[in-house]
Amino acid sequence: MKAAQTAVRPQAQRSERPRSLSEVNLRNTIFLRLFLATIPLHLTPAFNDGLMNIPWLRISAILTGLMFVEFLVSFRPKRRLDSPERTGLILFLLYMGIFTVTFARSIPNLHVFASVDPTFSYKTSTYIDSLYLLNSLAVLPFVYVVMNATSLEELYELVRAIAVGISIESLLIIGFILQDPSVLTSFDRLGISKITLAVFGLHYNDVATSYILTGPLLLYMALRRGGYWILPYALSFVAILLLESRTGLEVFFLMSLATLAVMRRTNILIIIVPLVALGIFVTFGSILLSFLSIGFTSHQGFSLNDALTGRSDFIWAPVLKEWSAKPRLFWFGGGEFAIIASYSRISGATLDVSQAHNAFLEFFLDAGLIVFVLFTGTISYYTWKGWKWARAHNNRLFWVLLFGWIGFLISCMTGRRFFPHAENWLVFPLLAMLVNIVRLTNKAEAARAVLRRGPRPLAGASSASRKSA
Repeated sequence: MKAAQTAVRPQAQRSERPRSLSEVNLRNTIFLRLFLATIPLHLTPAFNDGLMNIPWLRISAILTGLMFVEFLVSFRPKRRLDSPERTGLILFLLYMGIFTVTFARSIPNLHVFASVDPTFSYKTSTYIDSLYLLNSLAVLPFVYVVMNATSLEELYELVRAIAVGISIESLLIIGFILQDPSVLTSFDRLGISKITLAVFGLHYNDVATSYILTGPLLLYMALRRGGYWILPYALSFVAILLLESRTGLEVFFLMSLATLAVMRRTNILIIIVPLVALGIFVTFGSILLSFLSIGFTSHQGFSLNDALTGRSDFIWAPVLKEWSAKPRLFWFGGGEFAIIASYSRISGATLDVSQAHNAFLEFFLDAGLIVFVLFTGTISYYTWKGWKWARAHNNRLFWVLLFGWIGFLISCMTGRRFFPHAENWLVFPLLAMLVNIVRLTNKAEAARAVLRRGPRPLAGASSASRKSA
């Protein structure tokens, strides 16, 4: 048996070595980790304003470009890809193809975008640079991680970088809100929205996306490793509470409870949850009631449209009616940001919005019903497969990453986007980690199966010697 293990072990070890000729180790990828740590900051004035008044010379663009160069330097031809890698990369390329075509179809509408939304530029080159090239490079970590991750420890290095970024984002939220705590007691969220737009360049619901995605992962690390890992989750807890994003808050806590369940920390659920709930309402009771009650009551009682803060009657209904009346838009969509150039938006039938506040609806408006059905069908199928794999292997890290993805899909009902945007850049490295956990687990199981079978007989051995062996 020892001889068998000796014969097989070198082969198993070689299979786990980095497979690019440059021997890439994600623990040494400086610019990838720096990019992940600064994702929440890429639209802040400090990162997004051009240096020396040069529009393209922005810190966000420089960091993204350095990550891209690092990827090109490390990229080398590889042997045959594993099945999870191959599937993940094919789906990613198809996704980027849809994004490219949909974005290209939006370019003729640029003059309309710029006339109704000052955040858009009339210059086509600026539009392509800031909303296509930068976003395309920003999702590159998916390919980077899928092709180069060779161990769980390398993935944990990326998680550390992400945790640093989330902690900085949380400290900024807490600090700026503490400077003007009156925004928490108002009966609307205009104050919070003004702060997040000024600080992060994003609506408060979009800022909450990073906490939805990483909440389960940070809680997992806090429970598994303790120590300083408790801090990122604690800061996230406070920040998502102060953001006043109902969807973000609900999904964050729901996925945190799911994480506690899968980590088998039901004792924490029983003891801590009532204490936390009591502490929240004692400390923030009036604040919570003020923003949780928004939309749930009106002069006529409960109203779904009020509960959705006007989304149902003043965004979704008008654009669905318009798209249903135009076969070209219905089947093939109107290109990215189609809602801004829609007749409903221009005529005032909808609110003055730049997105549909429902990622599924927005994808339908942009790409049309045919691509929408294929896209959502693919998402549903692979999410279901991920759930089955998680149940079969009971891999806790996979579970919490999957919870982050499921939480993101739930939150897409009231906001978010499916096409690349600064608010969802974290989706891509986290999905790549899911792919790699499957690949690494499959390799480990295959290596154990080989060890159990023992060494293969030599090719030149006689039939008699095979039988005796």
